[in-house]
Amino acid sequence: MATLAHSIQLRRLYCPHCRRVHRLRPLGYWRRYRSSIQEIRSALTHRLIRQRWRPDLPRSRQRQWWRRLGRMIRLLLGLSFAGSRLEGFERLITTNIIPVTAATNHDNRTIDHTPYRVVALPGSFRSCYGETTG
Repeated sequence: MATLAHSIQLRRLYCPHCRRVHRLRPLGYWRRYRSSIQEIRSALTHRLIRQRWRPDLPRSRQRQWWRRLGRMIRLLLGLSFAGSRLEGFERLITTNIIPVTAATNHDNRTIDHTPYRVVALPGSFRSCYGETTG
């Protein structure tokens, strides 16, 4: 879902060593994307199967994902790639590439692994992200 009933506060941690602020996003989101990976995959699947855009998401955003995915498939998998866009999506993810990025620099289009250690979230945050306790 593109909009939530309430806002989600992103945790920010200040690192005294590198003097930067690190933002912790919920699991399942790429850096600089407001939609989850599952939501992007669902929109692309809907487009491929039904030949229509999902009505609950902005059409312009879905068109961007569709065009960018096609560009990344041609760029990284080659013009001879015979699979569907969803197969290309999955293959790019397995090679650690964000499939719907517009980045031209290779370092900016890879799926980043957080440079900071995993921090346990308080119970109130866990419920927001669908995690169960116990």
